[in-house]
Amino acid sequence: MEYRLERMSIRDIHNALETDRILLIPLAPLEWHSYHLPFGMDPLNAEYFAKEIARSLSGIMHPTLYMGTEVSRRPEEKRWLGIEMSSDVTGMDFPGFEVKSLYWDLEVFKVAIEEVLKKVIRIGFRKIVFINGHGAEDQRSTLKDLSTKYTKNDQRVLFFTVFYDEQGPMRWIGHADYFETSLALFENPEIVQLDALPPAGKLPYSKYGIAEGDAFYGKPAKDLCCTDNADPRRATSQEGSRIFEISKKRIIDEIGEAFSRPS
Repeated sequence: MEYRLERMSIRDIHNALETDRILLIPLAPLEWHSYHLPFGMDPLNAEYFAKEIARSLSGIMHPTLYMGTEVSRRPEEKRWLGIEMSSDVTGMDFPGFEVKSLYWDLEVFKVAIEEVLKKVIRIGFRKIVFINGHGAEDQRSTLKDLSTKYTKNDQRVLFFTVFYDEQGPMRWIGHADYFETSLALFENPEIVQLDALPPAGKLPYSKYGIAEGDAFYGKPAKDLCCTDNADPRRATSQEGSRIFEISKKRIIDEIGEAFSRPS
């Protein structure tokens, strides 16, 4: 059964609407992910999750939206990450990084996502799930607000950010760290280049944009370098598979619970 919306015929789409198949929409911005991970780490991760969840639930996957937003780093965040205080820094675009991320203005992002949502509802989809690969607070709050706004009557919209562990959302996942790199090694190993990092030594946050989750929540390492436990050079495909399976199961279970509840 075809799960990719862009490859479905009109008859296929009509049948999908008749059987009330779930539509999954993966999205995230193109963003700096240090030297060893692809520019599209977040949307590629969202796409992989959406693809596998669509297959598990006999759902449909909308083409990936390479879209996302970020905001300027607060002074305390610059301090945690070892960034020059006078620098104007948006998201992961630290001073000296050669390539800037493709972040969308927040208001433009809101309008674009809402437009996509209105159009797929107009086609006739009534069960819609955003699979978000980007952890920015404004991105998540926008998707939450739109999901709430467009959930009514027989129509339900959900959103999930893809990182979970056994206890719930994985706030401890960092940026381009052991966990993200392990996921990439599992999902798309051919585009991970660990040899682009130095083989040994410290990885300062400000130089590589690699950081454990605690660094973004006010608990950075004293030397402002990625901790050994979060070092991406330790990453393995096996760990990526473990994280993926836990996260996928959690999302599938929550989708099932949400769509089984009365509207």
